Amino acid sequence: MSYKRVVSKTFADDLKLGKLSTLLARIKEDDTLMLALRNGYINIYYRGGNLLRIEQKGLDGQYIATFDTKYNQKNANPLPVQFPYPVNSEADSRALVDAIPALKYAMDRYFSQHRNAEREFQQLVARENNCSAISNETEYFIVDIEVAGALPNARFDMLAVRWLRDERKKQGALVPVLIEMKYGSKALEGDSGLKEHMEDAVSLRADKKNWDGLRKALEDQINQLDYLGLLNFNRSTTVKHLQIDPKATPELVFMLANHNPASTKLSKLLAAMETPAADGSGYDVLFFVSSFAGYGMHRACMLGLGEFKAIVAKLPGSIPRETSKLTLQADAVATTSTAGSEVRRIVLDTETTGLGVGHRTIEIGCVEIIGRTPTGRRFHRYINPEREIDAGAMAVHGLTPEFLADKPTFREIAAELVNFISDAELIMHNAPFDAGFLNYELNLLGMPPLERICTGIVDTLKLAKKIRPRRKNSLDALCSEYGIDSSHRQLHGALLDAELLAEVYLAMTHSQVSN
Repeated sequence: MSYKRVVSKTFADDLKLGKLSTLLARIKEDDTLMLALRNGYINIYYRGGNLLRIEQKGLDGQYIATFDTKYNQKNANPLPVQFPYPVNSEADSRALVDAIPALKYAMDRYFSQHRNAEREFQQLVARENNCSAISNETEYFIVDIEVAGALPNARFDMLAVRWLRDERKKQGALVPVLIEMKYGSKALEGDSGLKEHMEDAVSLRADKKNWDGLRKALEDQINQLDYLGLLNFNRSTTVKHLQIDPKATPELVFMLANHNPASTKLSKLLAAMETPAADGSGYDVLFFVSSFAGYGMHRACMLGLGEFKAIVAKLPGSIPRETSKLTLQADAVATTSTAGSEVRRIVLDTETTGLGVGHRTIEIGCVEIIGRTPTGRRFHRYINPEREIDAGAMAVHGLTPEFLADKPTFREIAAELVNFISDAELIMHNAPFDAGFLNYELNLLGMPPLERICTGIVDTLKLAKKIRPRRKNSLDALCSEYGIDSSHRQLHGALLDAELLAEVYLAMTHSQVSN
């Protein structure tokens, strides 16, 4: 099964300028209506239900409009036109537009007895991000809703693209997004639960032919929506065609609408979920959290799996009733980490192009510790900063523009980094420096800061100053103090320094465990 949802050029032209233009104008002026492209026809949605289906018949611009009889059973509400209704002229189009209030009324009566809030919310999300008063400020466009059954080996509610605000002048910067909405806690389980959707997403991308076809079809679909004037954004003259980046890691976004925080289901389901590898076959798995209230989608409103688990763990439904009061009190007074507890820690170091404003990160090294045991897991990346490197900085770390020229950008490794450090305590030497640079990079991508990704930050420089006041507390000095061999450290290097810092941290906090 291949995904294709566009109409012919004749159909699109008739909607924009021809006999169907009155209908398109009505859709644009009515926030309760949404036009969705299908393969050779369009659906016009109202409250998440299909108000009208308009299909092209032949190649000479003849159209047939249909209305689902389930919304008007036994002809309970007399309709101004008889369906199926031929639309062969502008006058026919105007008559169809005039019939819309009566069609809405019939659907309102039907929905009063047969509610489907999830589909209604999908349409609301599409409106807010595509064509509302704030849609130019959002960073996602909803390309389609109700796509369950249209994708091979996958069931999702919505397809979208992400287009970050700092990339609006860049050609080929769109990222494909699969969105699954769950309305209420009861929708979380079953054959279409969270875990099953993640498995579907992995299967979909594993089939390269299907995935490449979906990406191309998604690109065609959003460009036709743009041609019809159904997307509201400030257009740059440098972007002639909306184009998806074929190398970008796609996003799998879960929207949990009106979740009951007292429910225990979500925390149990999240415990069984693991993020797919961001290695060219996986996704950046995210959970949408609204900006105060509403459904305008920004990258900064997306939480990684680890970060979302940490938030859900604090909801009433995730805390045992007999211990919830004690646990919340403990959270309120805990201000430092317990050095010997079995928590996950990431020792992290960076190298940069320089020290001033606008300088970039060019190397990241991370070492994992569980409890007080290094696990051997590491994260190490060199990064192309796409700018010059100060001579003073090169003298410190030895990294040159020539060496970094073929390395990935921060954007290309961001998802991997976030997945590695999520739900962990970060340990850094002079933490404001490393955290400041990484938060700058994350902010450029519209992603949340380290403070929201990780459970906490420990600054070993600050810790060393308490243990060794009025003494030199550089990494070399601390290695010497604790008998750690750093003779092979001729230049600064993010991974090497993270490995040395891990040893220093364990040595500095040894007395806290021994006591």
